[in-house]
Amino acid sequence: VHQVFELLNLPAPAPGGPPVSMLDETGERVPEFSDIQFRVPDFHEPPIADVNWSVLFRLLEPRHVITVVNALLCERSVLVVSTNISVLTPVCETLLKLIWPFKWPFLYIPVLHLSLTDVFDTRRVV
Repeated sequence: VHQVFELLNLPAPAPGGPPVSMLDETGERVPEFSDIQFRVPDFHEPPIADVNWSVLFRLLEPRHVITVVNALLCERSVLVVSTNISVLTPVCETLLKLIWPFKWPFLYIPVLHLSLTDVFDTRRVV
């Protein structure tokens, strides 16, 4: 538990700067976390994508992927619907990675219960 609180007090590294390691009270690396370093990628580096991109491309044809990416770049509302909940997050995360170097500045909810979709203005949904 102590390490978790220490982790929360870890200073954020500068984008593109050297990585930050977790140190104990004496300034030495904490042995349990000696292999872990925290680093913020430079603004010009592509985002770290710990997501299976193939899920999106298995489910949508390339022309549909382009249509959705275009909608995101034009800041249009996009609602992704699937009967298989396990594909929603990988699909949404991949779409967000595809608009790099831009970032989605609006509300992002990767999984929402179907009964709550009526809160969206469906006339604006792409």
